[in-house]
Amino acid sequence: MHLRLKYTVENSYSFQIGDAVRESVLKPWKIPLLPINLIGRHRKIQRNKIISNPESEFLFVIDVGKFTMEEVEQFQTFLSSISNSVIFYIGEKNIDGATHNFPSPNSTDKSPQVWNRDLEHLLETIVVSSKPEKFVFIGPYPYAGIMSLLRKVEPIKNTAWISLRAKKTTVDERSQRFGCLLEWPEMSSKPLPWRKNHLFISKEIKGKVLKSIKKYMNMFDLEIGNESSSRVHLRTQREESGSPDFLTFGGLSITIYDNEHMMKEIISSPSNQIQLFSDNFTLFEHQLKPLLHDISEQKFPGANTTYLEEEAWVKLYSSF
Repeated sequence: MHLRLKYTVENSYSFQIGDAVRESVLKPWKIPLLPINLIGRHRKIQRNKIISNPESEFLFVIDVGKFTMEEVEQFQTFLSSISNSVIFYIGEKNIDGATHNFPSPNSTDKSPQVWNRDLEHLLETIVVSSKPEKFVFIGPYPYAGIMSLLRKVEPIKNTAWISLRAKKTTVDERSQRFGCLLEWPEMSSKPLPWRKNHLFISKEIKGKVLKSIKKYMNMFDLEIGNESSSRVHLRTQREESGSPDFLTFGGLSITIYDNEHMMKEIISSPSNQIQLFSDNFTLFEHQLKPLLHDISEQKFPGANTTYLEEEAWVKLYSSF
């Protein structure tokens, strides 16, 4: 069952009858068609009452303007964990993957009343058009526009607030409108076991491929480390990709093949498994150099937080 508006003026009989009569007064030639017009409007109201299957799983409304830098980092894990959902964020920070953006109240010349009314109307439109199954607000303070929307939607049990540093008085006053109150997930403070700028290079990598890797490692101040201390592992096509836990915790596996026809590795984690081909050596170096440069600046292609933290997010917003 998807979320729907309990009541809108346009779906009321009083509005539809009044609008039909008004239309007939303005266009007298439509007066003989008034009975047919009314029947059509009745059918429209009945159609809008039909509950169909959801078209998206969640409507997330996120007040990112109130996030700290650490929370923004944790939030990237949240973004990577969701699919088939509408992401609506409030604020000026750019969020990759978001489908809608709404300016913060302090960034516009609108009065609080107008700003909240516009927010409410836009969210109403999204609920009607996207038909999400559930609504989740993430932030410290649900605005009046959000509270007004909650008065109109059903079922209310499909709505939740993930409170983020919210004051107790705010929680006491506003949480009753939501079907569920959730806590921002606690992330593990335990540091990952890897040393900065350490790369593990398999002994099977030899010749000009090894020479090229070492050349760019020296260029970008990267060091050779062992398997346990290195977040990045470089291996050949003849070796296993390593422990599954390595990828689970955000490690980056780079497999070097003689050519693309030799590729037999099963890709279980596309963002954490990279394949390079050495048969075209110019292209190989063209790909290797920017990759090692990004690694030296801690810009990893894979997730910057562990999949265990991603799982914590999934458990959280799937719990109601």
